[in-house]
Amino acid sequence: MVYKSKRVSTDVCRILILTSIVVPLLGDKILLVPFPWPSHYKLLETIGEELKKRNHDVVMVIPSTETYRNNSHLKTVDYKVPKIGNNTFVRIAEKRLETAAGFGVNWLVEYVTLLEKIGRALMEENAVMKIAQEADIIISDTAFLVAPIFADYHKLPLVFVSPFGHLPGCMADTFGNIENPALVPTFVATALFEGIGLPQRMNFLQRSFNFMSNIISKILRDLITLPILRPLTKRYSSKTLLQLWSEVPLVLIPMDYSLEYPRPDLPHVKMIGPLSPKENSSPLPDPFRNIVKEAQNGIIIVSFGITNNLHSRDTLRILESLMALKYSIVWKYNTTKVENMIHEYGSKKHRIQKNKAFCENGLQECRSCNNDSQRSNRNMNCSITCTLTPCKSPSFLKVGDNVYIYDWIPQQHLLQHKKTKLFVTHCGLNSLYEALYHNTQVLCVPLFGEQFDSAGRVVSRNIGKAMRLKDLNTETLQDAVYDLTHNRVYIENVKKIALRLRRSKVSPAEKAAYWIEYVLAENGDMGFLKPPDIPYYQFLLLDIILFWGMAIVLSAWLLFKIQHARYKKPLM
Repeated sequence: MVYKSKRVSTDVCRILILTSIVVPLLGDKILLVPFPWPSHYKLLETIGEELKKRNHDVVMVIPSTETYRNNSHLKTVDYKVPKIGNNTFVRIAEKRLETAAGFGVNWLVEYVTLLEKIGRALMEENAVMKIAQEADIIISDTAFLVAPIFADYHKLPLVFVSPFGHLPGCMADTFGNIENPALVPTFVATALFEGIGLPQRMNFLQRSFNFMSNIISKILRDLITLPILRPLTKRYSSKTLLQLWSEVPLVLIPMDYSLEYPRPDLPHVKMIGPLSPKENSSPLPDPFRNIVKEAQNGIIIVSFGITNNLHSRDTLRILESLMALKYSIVWKYNTTKVENMIHEYGSKKHRIQKNKAFCENGLQECRSCNNDSQRSNRNMNCSITCTLTPCKSPSFLKVGDNVYIYDWIPQQHLLQHKKTKLFVTHCGLNSLYEALYHNTQVLCVPLFGEQFDSAGRVVSRNIGKAMRLKDLNTETLQDAVYDLTHNRVYIENVKKIALRLRRSKVSPAEKAAYWIEYVLAENGDMGFLKPPDIPYYQFLLLDIILFWGMAIVLSAWLLFKIQHARYKKPLM
């Protein structure tokens, strides 16, 4: 009997020891909630992969309509959003570009309304709610405005990743940053007018425009964004959305001050550096290897990110402008759209060489597909779902003698090649930092949103040029390409930034993981990093200036009255 008791106690000790060893190794349960857009999804996935290496249990939740989710290396959980199509935000943006509808107030209403619908679906999905109840922290991005509601409902700390960089104007003050419009350009202030973003050193008229834009952005927030999201906020939280935004314990900025404008950040806002740039040590895949090899004058890469449907007149004008260059052009774009457009509007000079050997009955064999079931899905768009490594023989159109158009390209692999002379880009932050990291000059052609702000930084830093889409033609493109490839100012400035981006011995993903673990260790209590919330008039000391200014004026007036009375006193 004694022997049995000793044995039981020994087994209990062993279990306790094993538990004390295994439980810490399992790490915390982390929930990633990205905004439904490919680049935002990729940023959070990069952070999630680093956290996974540190033995955390990482799960990403994403709408079932987003096709690119199938390529994730992380565990994913879908939630269904009724009555929306595949890649909804991308589809809406492309439709507005294709029809030249613009991105004004109507776009903002459409964006926030759809966001409210997605947020409601997220809150009502049982599978997601069950995982959230077991999670320790939520990581989302600033574009997903409803994420703080989700985090507050489950009483979990939230870490925001800001894929646009800093957000002066409509959201910066809610994070505790009080931005001075005289110092920092207001986020997307120029996008409504399709103008290039403001420089860091603004003249009087630019500061006036920036000041008014700052006020207007807050008015639009209060009149459009908050009212549309108010029913969802009231249903799942006892606080206002502004309060929830202001209580976010940590904000990570995936940018670098080599490009971003300096500003006074509060301690809970951390600049971690760009997450997407990376080296590729493998050989450049075919057929891109042959194109680069045969390019006598070098190559120019053209990509507008996820956007593959511009207006036909813009597409044809860009194509003709590229054909006039002496360089070999690799353009990521919709090959079907270009082919149909040339058949309808083209001329003899738009001769096409077509290669579709890569697909058999619409099936594309991709090395990056995760499993056989994905490879057997003939309706899956490989250019979206299989983007980690190229397909064995991707389709392309060759237009004229020098323009190669692909549905997908190994962008970073091409950017790091020594024959790459220039990158023509929509100026999305991921693409922009990838070009700078690989020491490549950029020509920015912004299309919407923060891309105009990024283009303004490029021009202000003298690392590239920028032009509006409607201004791009054969003459302006040739002038810009010649200047960017021959002017030593651009070449040397880009080289300096490339060295700065490579200087850190700690990767941006590692910095992000460190600060997320810091929040976990503090149980989400990061209030000690935030100053007290004060209104603008106190921040600018207007109350003190007014009080003591009036006191000085009143004292001077009284002194004057006393002196005046003394001189007017009659002599005895």
